[in-house]
Amino acid sequence: VKLTIKVNEPIEEEPNPNPNPNPNPEPDPEPTPQYKLGDVNGDDKISLSDLSDLRLYLLEKLTLSDTQLLAADVNKDSKVSLSDLSDIRLHLLGKYTIN
Repeated sequence: VKLTIKVNEPIEEEPNPNPNPNPNPEPDPEPTPQYKLGDVNGDDKISLSDLSDLRLYLLEKLTLSDTQLLAADVNKDSKVSLSDLSDIRLHLLGKYTIN
């Protein structure tokens, strides 16, 4: 058996499969939901359909997703209520601006 040892040759390292230097990276944050206040159904406009969906939700006849609830909270008081329904109605009548 012949054993050869080469001196002064560079040692090739295998590439690191995880180029991130942090071995315990933080998980990606949850994406921020995209919504428009008053646009309960998510069709990018405020219409009678949004008013109707919110009315049905308040009557417990319709379930809304978390994003829909954020869009329905027009007055931003962290509650979805008749006040929000009224604000959407007034917006549709041109007497209130949702922003």
